Amino acid sequence: MIGIRRAGARALVVGVALAAIGSGGATAATSTWIDVHARLSPVAGTKEAGKFSGTLIKVSHRGITPGRPSVIPSGSRWQLAWSLSLPRLDQPMTATLRVGSARTTRVLCTRCSTKDRGTTLLTARQARSISKGDAVVVVRTRSATLHGHVKVSVAKG
Repeated sequence: MIGIRRAGARALVVGVALAAIGSGGATAATSTWIDVHARLSPVAGTKEAGKFSGTLIKVSHRGITPGRPSVIPSGSRWQLAWSLSLPRLDQPMTATLRVGSARTTRVLCTRCSTKDRGTTLLTARQARSISKGDAVVVVRTRSATLHGHVKVSVAKG
């Protein structure tokens, strides 16, 4: 029961932050988010591209905390909320995020659909690597591979 309450509270905090950012409020929360994206280019087995997008969110034991995207303190925890838009490929599709020079691999989904989304927790080091563009998304099937370097989205306005 406690796990369900924590998950529900976490979802509520993220939802409130998203609503505040969407409405233009919560100036402290806007510096907590780092938007990232990647164009998933075909490497083998297909000519169609895909798309990865995500948002890095700084989290703590009390929920979302303000911070500056250019300064990711060591010891902080980050969550990546991600989404994939993929062409129709043979199944099953597996998507991974390879982070940093050591290419730490985080599995995003193992039976991905053409429109998939999820979240994964990251260390400060992994978040720092992603924010510097040192990450790659790879989608594989038995006969096709898509690949894209993650880039930080430029804020508009």
